[in-house]
Amino acid sequence: MVGKQLINDLARMYESLPNKINANISRNILALHGDHNTQASLERKRGLIEGLLNNKRLQYIDSTVANWSKQQAYQKVKGILKRTRIDIIWAANDSMAFGAKKAILELKVEYPIMIGGINWDIDDNHYPVDLSYGGHVTLGAKSLIMLKGIHDIYVPENQRHQRVNIFESSLNPVFNFFTKRLKNNALEYYNFSKFNYVLKNRLSFTIENLEKTVDITISKQ
Repeated sequence: MVGKQLINDLARMYESLPNKINANISRNILALHGDHNTQASLERKRGLIEGLLNNKRLQYIDSTVANWSKQQAYQKVKGILKRTRIDIIWAANDSMAFGAKKAILELKVEYPIMIGGINWDIDDNHYPVDLSYGGHVTLGAKSLIMLKGIHDIYVPENQRHQRVNIFESSLNPVFNFFTKRLKNNALEYYNFSKFNYVLKNRLSFTIENLEKTVDITISKQ
C-alpha cells in the first residue's frame, strides 16, 4: 500500500536527520487526507494506519481532510502548527504536501518537519517537499498491454484483474529518468512489447523494468 510505503520512508528519513530529537521520544504525525469517500483516499489512509501500527514510535497526533487542495492544506496546517508540534506530515497527494510546506515556511518553524506526498508532482520549486510516491500514471499502458494479450492469446480470467503496486519513491533513480521523458513527451523510447503476454520471458510491469526497455542510443539523441 502506497500510504504505508510513504509513512515508513518518512519515518526512516526523519531518523536519519543529523539533528533529530531524542530517540526515546515519539514522533508526532499529522495526516492530510484527500476526502472521505473515494477509493484512492480510503486505501491510502488504510496504508497509513497499517504503517503507524507497525511503528510504535510514531504518534498519530491529528488528521484532517483537505480535499486534495494545496490552499486548504496550507490553511489547516498553519492552524495546527500554532498549537502543537508536528514532526512528520503525511499527505495523500503532493498538492496538499505543497500547502503544508508553504505553512511551515510562513510560520518560520525552527525544528525539522519531514513532508511527503503522492503523485510525483514535486516540481513546485517554491514549496519543495522531501518525498513523493508515484508511477501510477503508467497504469494506462499496463491496461493496453493486458488488452493486447487478451487479443493475441487467451489470458485466463484470473489474470485479467490484477492489483498492481506500481508506486515508486521519488528517491529511486528511475524517478528522474521517467519523469523527464514524460514531461518531454518522449515515451516512444520505451519498448512496451517487452511486456507482451505472448513472450515466455516477458518482463513484469514496473517502473524499473520500463527503464530496461529503453533504447539508450535513441534516448541520448
